[in-house]
Amino acid sequence: MLPLAEYAYNNTKTSADNLTPLFTNYGFHPQTEWMKEREAQNPGATMYTHWMKAVQENATTTLEQTRETMKKYYDRKATPQPDIEIGDLVMLNAKKH
Repeated sequence: MLPLAEYAYNNTKTSADNLTPLFTNYGFHPQTEWMKEREAQNPGATMYTHWMKAVQENATTTLEQTRETMKKYYDRKATPQPDIEIGDLVMLNAKKH
């Protein structure tokens, strides 16, 4: 990740001269084609990407259902928390559980 961070820093305009350090040193802006989304030249890669997106969507749906189920059972036993303000006196249980 360090080379990407260095590239991003060196390709960002400075407030002093409104130029990037790369342009100031070399007189041109580097090609950043790798940042653009391209058409996959390997059909297997496209299929794999489509499959991975489907897996992630399925996992997201399943985790949302699990969260709702856990919330339902937690809410059955949950007790409302007392309204404690700063400066209120409270009693604490010093026993270890």
